[in-house]
Amino acid sequence: SYFYEADGAYEFIPTWTASGQIGRQVVADSIGLDLNYYKVGVSKAFANGWTVGGFYSITNEPAAYKNYASLSNSGGSTNVAKDQVLLSVFKSF
Repeated sequence: SYFYEADGAYEFIPTWTASGQIGRQVVADSIGLDLNYYKVGVSKAFANGWTVGGFYSITNEPAAYKNYASLSNSGGSTNVAKDQVLLSVFKSF
């Protein structure tokens, strides 16, 4: 099995950064567990170490990842490989 990814970030305006990520997971001796994923987003840095960001993540959605138990879905199942919008708030010390 192996996993690899490539990441990039570019500050296009001072304090504003665009970023992207491409990854691949391959699970040896399996069928339907290989996964490709992509993520793009923008973040904004503020004074005192605060950063906020918004990102969009997609995968090739293999069927094997579609029925996992989920704490976010009242104990039901969820598709862990579905497209996601992610919002973040960070504080550096």
